[in-house]
Amino acid sequence: MLKLKDFSVEHILDNVSTTFDIGKTYVVMGSNGVGKSTFAHALMGSPSLEVEGAVELNGKDLLSMETYERARAGLLSLI
Repeated sequence: MLKLKDFSVEHILDNVSTTFDIGKTYVVMGSNGVGKSTFAHALMGSPSLEVEGAVELNGKDLLSMETYERARAGLLSLI
């Protein structure tokens, strides 16, 4: 399970709170420039993005992990 609480990325995404259940399919939709790619890059740990809020992947603090740790924890199978 991927849980986001008050997830913000610079001035692109503000206070996103939602839950993604494992085994279900989700689609992130929107027009060009609304932050879809930024959302994915921030979750994966892009060092060029300032991220705030809380993100848990199966109960673990995702934002405290390095990029490779996020992949090993299973994040890539969700994105």
